[in-house]
Order: sequence, then C-alpha cells, then structure tokens
Amino acid sequence: MVAAIVPWNYPLLLLAWKLAPALAAGNTVVVKPSPYTPLSTLRLAEAFGGFPDGVVSLLTGGADAGEALVVHRGTDMVAFTGSVATGQRIGALCAEQVKRTHLELGGKDAFIVCDVDDSMELLRTETFGPVAPVQRVGSLDEAIARANALPYGLGATSTPTAWTTCCAAWRSWRSARSGSTIR
Repeated sequence: MVAAIVPWNYPLLLLAWKLAPALAAGNTVVVKPSPYTPLSTLRLAEAFGGFPDGVVSLLTGGADAGEALVVHRGTDMVAFTGSVATGQRIGALCAEQVKRTHLELGGKDAFIVCDVDDSMELLRTETFGPVAPVQRVGSLDEAIARANALPYGLGATSTPTAWTTCCAAWRSWRSARSGSTIR
C-alpha cells in the first residue's frame, strides 16, 4: 500500500501526481489530505466509487494521523509533499522500517524579477513560506547563487524587464540547480 500525504496548496494536482502512478503500478493507496484542505479531496473521492473497496481509501486528520499511516506495517511506500521538517521526520520513520519514500520538500521556487524597485507591491504580496522569495540582487550571478543556496527544492522562473537582461538570464539558467525551468 502507498501512503499519499498531500499538502494544503494544490491538493488535487499533487494528489493526482501521487495517485495515478501508484494505481497504474497496481498498488492500493491511502490518501491523507492536509487538515486545512480535506474537503476538495473528500469530494474527489466520490470519483473513486467505481473502484473495488480498499483500492483508494482516505484518512483525514493532523500530524498524528499522518504518522500512524507512515509507521503502519501495511504501508510499503510513503509519497509526501510538504515541509522539510516533516519530510525529515517521515524519512527517519521510514528508515527504521526500510520503507520506500518519495519526498518533495520545501516547495520554494526561485522567481527572479529583474529591474524591480524594493518598494514595489511584488515584495509585499509574494512573500510566502519561511523566506522572502523576492530579494534585490546586484547581478544575475548573485540571484542564482542565492537561489542555489536555499535548502528547498527549486523550480525557476525568470521575468526580466529588458531584452538584454532576458537573453543573459536564459543563458545563465544552466547554472541554477533547478528541477524545472520556465523561460
């Protein structure tokens, strides 16, 4: 059985990314949505009514419910998206039982906007998570170095305002350690 533990942000998309391959490989799945967004997952569960009993099950609750699912003897693999701290806990619990894991941690994407005044509303409205994702930098190299220094998984987006900056950014993205790059 695969335990699919999904976060509050993009709960249905991230659930689909966990659920589809697990089912395609012939596994049963227990889905544990975030306690902040269980209703969308519960509503989606209605679509699984045609599956045999036990193929897709739902478990709601907080951290205690998630930990019980992780350590349960019937859990063969844990697919988790969420915080670094919770991922470290899950990894340690799974290591004790030598369980397979798929951990997507942190959820921080470097979003680099060139030629931005520090007082712009972008800085006030796009701050999310444990760090401010928008910071003034002196060069593209400095921006990439800052992004690569984060302890979070990176995606990358560049939105420069000048064509020459844009061309330089595209050439420089090869040095960003990013799982996906949008240009």
